[in-house]
Amino acid sequence: YLQKKADAYEFFIETLITIGIVWVIFRYYGVVTKTLFLSLMDLGKLLQSELIGTDSIFGPSEYIAKIYATFVFESGTLFTISIAHLMQAAIFAVLTFLMSAVAYLIQMWGVVGYLIALPLGYIMLPSLLHHKTSFLFEGWARLFLGFCLYGLVGKLIVAMVALMLAAMMNVPYGQLPGSMILVATPQADMVLLVSALGVLMLLISGAWVKALTQGGFEGLGGGIRTVAMTATKIVS
Repeated sequence: YLQKKADAYEFFIETLITIGIVWVIFRYYGVVTKTLFLSLMDLGKLLQSELIGTDSIFGPSEYIAKIYATFVFESGTLFTISIAHLMQAAIFAVLTFLMSAVAYLIQMWGVVGYLIALPLGYIMLPSLLHHKTSFLFEGWARLFLGFCLYGLVGKLIVAMVALMLAAMMNVPYGQLPGSMILVATPQADMVLLVSALGVLMLLISGAWVKALTQGGFEGLGGGIRTVAMTATKIVS
């Protein structure tokens, strides 16, 4: 009887301490999440500035679009232009559209994801009260950190693609080359290759972020429970 009474007392104290820990997390949730997001965004701006000399959010995306605007296709008709050139022009049009669209989207996706994940955290916080439901908060934590890192990784990738295009055109970043006729030449092939590589890097950036956050919050709920149990023994 005394053992059962002691166990019930420890369970009560442990529950109170767990509730207290979750309340503290809830109390400072907004400050912590905002600080983490803004810190990673500022780090992304700093690294981008070191790469290209500016921390403008859409600067690299706009520069990529302007680079592509300098290309013009060889004039002619369907009867005078070769099939190879038509195919090249079609592939180039698709790649430039994808590159410009994804370059802008990747800069916004981290912010949009943050705004979506932020209110969800308030809903997931109570799941920490029981170890069987704590996996919900752990999944949210990976999602939230993933969006925060996406803003950082996205900035770096877009900046590197912009640098690659500028280097290929033999101009410093920020400057535009003269109009270039896109014909079936090795230089035109390099334009297509760099464009394809840039699109691939942008599209798989999400997989890189997922690899960084995979398993990073496993056992978070169990860790809180362990802290509560340790504190209970000290109090007891």
